[in-house]
Amino acid sequence: MSRTRLVKEVYNPEKMNSLIFTDDQTIEKIIKTFAEEVHLRGIFIVNKEGQFMGVITRNDLLIWAKYKLGSVTYRYTRGPSYNEIKRYVLSSKISEMIHPNSAEFFVKEDDDILKALNLMLYSNLIDVPVLNKDRKIMGDLKLSEILLKIINAPISRAEEFQRHIAPT
Repeated sequence: MSRTRLVKEVYNPEKMNSLIFTDDQTIEKIIKTFAEEVHLRGIFIVNKEGQFMGVITRNDLLIWAKYKLGSVTYRYTRGPSYNEIKRYVLSSKISEMIHPNSAEFFVKEDDDILKALNLMLYSNLIDVPVLNKDRKIMGDLKLSEILLKIINAPISRAEEFQRHIAPT
């Protein structure tokens, strides 16, 4: 049977490709920084104490850009809700644009990689913050790190499956 792979075995805490901003920063500053730093993958928001509050997703940025260009119907035929317009158009601080429920979009070092993959699928993120017990960001786990770990694994899933159906 294969052993569980943990986040701490896969991610590199010294090689972070995400932005971390405090919740009082302006939306324009964060978007400008993200646009200028093309190698960055994620935007994580923390409070003044450095505790994780949530994320701004790529989809959030796409919707924000669409509203800024004057398009207000992107999903619904009846038009966007007031909360959506407020979130993307009327907000000035990043805390007002944090993706709903994204305070739970994180993993810890001792979490299983499958938990991280499920979170990435659910949240449509290619990197997630790795938090300590105080909800402070230690680094980010990137999909590319997981994929490389899988490719470089000493045993393939097909070989593992073969062992289970045809034990020697």
